[in-house]
Amino acid sequence: MRSTLRLALLVISVPTIAYAQADREKIPAEVMSGVAGLSPTIAADDLRAVVSFIASDQCGGRLTGSDGALLAAQYIATAFSRAGLKYPEDKDHYYQPFSFTAGVEMVTEKTRMEIVGSGADAAVSPCKLDADFRPLTFSDNGTAEGDLVFVGYGLVEPSSGGRGYDSYVNVDAKDKIVLALRDIPENVTPQRRQELALYAGDRYKAKLAADRGAKAFLLVTGPNSPNAGKLIKFRTSDRTSAAPILAASISGELADRLLAGTGVDLEKAQTALDGGEINPHATVQPKARVRISTELKRLPKICRNVVGILPPTGGCDEYVLVGAHYDHIGTGEGLGSLAKKGEEGQIHNGADDNASGTSVVLELAASLADARRKADPAEARRGLVFACWSGEELGLVGSSHYIEHPRVPLDKTVAAFNFDMVGRLRENKLIMQAVGSSPVWRRLIERRNVPAGFNLVVQDDPYLPTDATGFYTHGIPILAFFTDLHEEYNRPADDPETLNYEGMERVAGFAQQLIEDVSKPDVEIAYARVERSAPPEGRMSRRAYTGTVPDFAASGITGVRLSDVRPGGPAEKAGIKAGDIIVEFAGRKVTNLQDYSDALIGAKIDEAVPLVVERDGKKITLTITPTARPN
Repeated sequence: MRSTLRLALLVISVPTIAYAQADREKIPAEVMSGVAGLSPTIAADDLRAVVSFIASDQCGGRLTGSDGALLAAQYIATAFSRAGLKYPEDKDHYYQPFSFTAGVEMVTEKTRMEIVGSGADAAVSPCKLDADFRPLTFSDNGTAEGDLVFVGYGLVEPSSGGRGYDSYVNVDAKDKIVLALRDIPENVTPQRRQELALYAGDRYKAKLAADRGAKAFLLVTGPNSPNAGKLIKFRTSDRTSAAPILAASISGELADRLLAGTGVDLEKAQTALDGGEINPHATVQPKARVRISTELKRLPKICRNVVGILPPTGGCDEYVLVGAHYDHIGTGEGLGSLAKKGEEGQIHNGADDNASGTSVVLELAASLADARRKADPAEARRGLVFACWSGEELGLVGSSHYIEHPRVPLDKTVAAFNFDMVGRLRENKLIMQAVGSSPVWRRLIERRNVPAGFNLVVQDDPYLPTDATGFYTHGIPILAFFTDLHEEYNRPADDPETLNYEGMERVAGFAQQLIEDVSKPDVEIAYARVERSAPPEGRMSRRAYTGTVPDFAASGITGVRLSDVRPGGPAEKAGIKAGDIIVEFAGRKVTNLQDYSDALIGAKIDEAVPLVVERDGKKITLTITPTARPN
């Protein structure tokens, strides 16, 4: 399961790659022997065996595109083969390869920016790369030239409760070079900052400019903002795809040069904007003309989904998909690791995230295939597609590729089941997500839970941070199984011995009954449209940093318990300690992690605020000063 920082990633369509046969021929002996010991029935020992292999150091944390991910894929494919699953006749194996962006490099000799004067003999003033400007890692490649237009913060917030915010009012951005301030107005209320931050991501602002016909997008960190005037770092490890526009960060000094002679003073303009004005200079178009060329080399790498099919019977032509992601975050760098001090750089084995879900899919494949072999072939049954995705931790890359290139038609796929982090059943609590995606789910779940006896937590929202969501947005009802977060989430401590295998056996058995129910063609699985309650990911600006690490295993408390604080961070400087429970932040009550997240979004950088924690049964008021995240 992905952390809360989400990425938009490049997925490149590639033809079937000829390595499938070669991979079959070089499958390690330990893979073959490990799979050979699995039974065709759902059993805790089988689940433990699968997790023990996939979440072993040998698989190295299963980072997408790594040798460890390949080894895990070989294991999964071998298990599918042993279960007797099929693959389409036009394919030569269970593998579905896809290409993704593993990093990005700047081609410096082809990346330049110039200020172009007016008239036939106008001078051209070159700008210095890495001093005056720097491409943003999501920039498109190409060359653009146009007049500059300043759009304030470049924000567009849908109207809500009579408010709304549109920096493009009275602005003609078509064929222009758009200049915008980074982040959000500094001096609005915390509540207003929280609202605007939902629409203030750098990439989202660039897309807004592109949607309005702009040729290029320039972003400056204003003089009133944290990291004032500094260029945004170019991180070669960035896996983001190209936006549909040339985009660059520029220095405060260059912004002043571009605005010279227009009567627009950047500091005064930002001050007015920070006070709540939407765009006091919307009709002012600087006289400067800009020419920009960018060329970024995105580094492609190959990984693969593993997909096996149990064909429909009795003349039925519909399918049910059963999936889980098998990738994890390697050693954690840049992928949301929550490693504690002393754990940095260690292998994150991801036993629960998501060797647990993968093992359940393999057990379901074996048991359902065995049952289908024993059934009357003339009896109508929907087909079953078993899919183990890679690239989930990078941004749902593998499942997104499948949706674009399905192994069976999406319009014949009537439902999708997903298993992500199902290895920590505690207090008999099983969370069923996306129940609102079809009116049939609640009835089936309640009926099957009578013998299963789980303490069910039923959640309707189908917009989840995992692979199932892509199927829902393509009109397919989904159902997701989850046993909740815990203290070892995204840490090297998420190891095989921490899982509840008897609980996993019960979860898998419960899921098998539900899948058998919807395998019957006479069970209608109607699609229910649920409106998204929050903006799509990628829009949000996350600025404030406190250096706190929540304890995801904490339950039954009011507030947010901390499992750790980062050395040298604002929390440590404020005297906050691991084990403290945050119950109030900047005057706002904190009852859960969402409250705390909302409060942080509304926090102002470098402004001290009171924070109340519970420690040893006593409330302690401290003062914390959130800092800006690295530029």
